[in-house]
This record gives sequence, structure tokens and C-alpha cells, in this order.
Amino acid sequence: MNPEPDPLPPHLASPEAFARWCRENPEGVRQMEMNARRMELGEFGDVTPEMQANITKFLAAQKQLREAKTMSAEFLPVIAVIRETLAKNPASVPSAHLAELVAGIEQKLKRGEPFAEEWAELRLQFEAFQGELMGSIWKRTAIIAMSADAHERRDPQKFAHDANAQALVKEWRSGGMRERIFGSLPLAERRELEEQERRWQAGEL
Repeated sequence: MNPEPDPLPPHLASPEAFARWCRENPEGVRQMEMNARRMELGEFGDVTPEMQANITKFLAAQKQLREAKTMSAEFLPVIAVIRETLAKNPASVPSAHLAELVAGIEQKLKRGEPFAEEWAELRLQFEAFQGELMGSIWKRTAIIAMSADAHERRDPQKFAHDANAQALVKEWRSGGMRERIFGSLPLAERRELEEQERRWQAGEL
């Protein structure tokens, strides 16, 4: 003789009751999954086809949410690195826009929501930001090297006790550093640096 099936819990009596229960009892979702699986195994005897369809969708949604949370665990450290980089350049307009993108993606990651479009935009914007940042770094490096080169030409003993300055001047005069930096900059900025270099060498700066 087969045992009588367990009575159906009240919150599973209808799709409306089920949806209301999910909204009002988020901490009970784990137990709901257990009950849903019991339903799939036929442990409750009076589940309607409509209710069974809702349970199937619920289990699929819970699986997606778990997968999204797993993805979040992978992406959140990357987001932290980007945020740290942006925090070092708070006054930059691109930095402010990127910070907004990062915050939005982080919230979606935590909620398990899709973020592919925002991530694609963030990648493009961050690459542009990095390019701008590196351009600024290279330009400043070139100015320092040109200045050191000009000072050393005027006074060969200027950096007699400064190994770092000596190495910088040597690398600049070899041509490799100069061409790498000048070649990485927009034409207008390159022309500006070339004019500064001419003025340094002419003693005008």
C-alpha cells in the first residue's frame, strides 16, 4: 500500500501564493528549492500542471542566480583593481565616468543581473583611459629627460653623483627612449615636445 502524499504547503497552492511567498520570504528560498525538487519527484500529490510549470521556472531561475554569483566571485577582484586605479586619478573626467560604470557593474554583479553591455563599454573606456594616462606619463618623462640632457650638456658635472639622472640622460641620448615616446604621442604633442627640446638645447629654458 502506497503511503498518502504529504499535504501541499499553503504557499504552493497557487501561482499567486507562490509569487507572494517568494517576495515576502527571501530567507526561505533555499527551503523552497528543496520543496520544488520534492514536487518534481512526485512527493506532493495535488500539484496542478500550472503550478508545476512555475516550480520548474523557479528552479531554473535559482540555477541562473547561482551561476551569476559564481561569475561575480571571478569579476569582483577585477573591478577592485580598476577602482583602485581610478582612485589615483580622481580629478579626471574619464575617471569619473568610469567610476560610475564600475559602480553600476558591481551592483549588477552582486544582484546576479546581466552586465555584458556595461562590461564591454567599461573595457573600451578603460583602454582609452589607460592610453590617455600613459600618454601623460610618457610626455612628463620626456620633459624630465630633455631637461636633464640640457643641464648635463651645460655642466657635465651636474649629475656626477646622481646615477639615476646619468642613466636617464644616457638612455635619452641613445635615441631609443626619445623615439619610443615621441612615436607614441599624437602629432601635435610630439611637435610641442620637439619645440621644447629645441629651446632646452638653445638655452632658452
